[in-house]
Amino acid sequence: MKKSVIAIAVGAALAAAGAANAETTIFGNAHVSIDSIDNGTDGYIYVNSNDSAIGFKGGEEIEGGLKAMWYIEQGFGMDGSSAGANAVIYDKNTYVGLAGGFGEIKIGRIDSLVKQVGRKADLFTNQFGDARSVTSKFTSADARPGDQIVYATPKLGPAVISVAFIPEDGKKDASAFAMNVMIGLDTMTFGVGYENYGKTYTNATVATQKEESTIRAIGAMNFGAASVNFLVQSTTNGKGVDGRDTTAFGVGGAFKVGSGKIKAQLYSSSEDDNVPDTEGSVIALGYDHSLSKATMVYVTIAASANGDAGTFTPSGGGHSNVAAERQVPAAGDDTSGISLGVWHKF
Repeated sequence: MKKSVIAIAVGAALAAAGAANAETTIFGNAHVSIDSIDNGTDGYIYVNSNDSAIGFKGGEEIEGGLKAMWYIEQGFGMDGSSAGANAVIYDKNTYVGLAGGFGEIKIGRIDSLVKQVGRKADLFTNQFGDARSVTSKFTSADARPGDQIVYATPKLGPAVISVAFIPEDGKKDASAFAMNVMIGLDTMTFGVGYENYGKTYTNATVATQKEESTIRAIGAMNFGAASVNFLVQSTTNGKGVDGRDTTAFGVGGAFKVGSGKIKAQLYSSSEDDNVPDTEGSVIALGYDHSLSKATMVYVTIAASANGDAGTFTPSGGGHSNVAAERQVPAAGDDTSGISLGVWHKF
């Protein structure tokens, strides 16, 4: 935690130093919930910090019609826990880049292009029941890799195409490639993303590691007060494990009621082809109520339903900084609970 405090102090100093630049901005979010979770064996009440973070971003117009940009973000634990699971300074999106008529180039630590596609369909991002509780179980595609070089085209009609490359960085067969296409229409968003990780990207010490690939497609459609989202995903050699082939799907819907929104979603994964009965699902039902443009309170009820060897929990994704508090069940058991939260963005 001391490292995170130092990192935030350094970032604040950088932001102050760049105050003359009108585009320098401090941003972030404070997201805390009180969760009662039971994993089929034990039940506990927790105070959880859910992907709370502070960041600094800025840019400047430079010659030739170009714009330089920078972005640094650090997670922290509102509940007193250590924030970043990766124990690195600025563990969230952190990059420098250039933008212009050609599009934009970013270099640094950036949400994977497949992850970015999935975020467009998830109705419970960083809440109990986050879609990544299912979609990230058998794949590396929901990661935030470092050493990325990402190029995004300017808008091509309603579409933007992005490609990313991660060099081997001194490790043989450890490079990675990704791309996505996002299409934004008046009331609809569609996207598809693909990633391929070299066979030593996930773990260079395991001789049996294989190339991993994931393809994911989503749709998000608004019909006035109502909306419907869906996701489909296919992974080969998940997390580099030979033969760990899986498919996943998700569907969700929401309905606006005054200053609030009622929502529900179901995500499900097939079994790992190497391990029978490891399939599982997570279902979530919630109500979000906006107190202002920046502050929301909510209640969520969620549960997993596992095969005889499944270990899915609704507490995956960005919900909770502490792995032990996610209440992963024993194989074949189910986890359920209720979450009351407050989320302020600044």
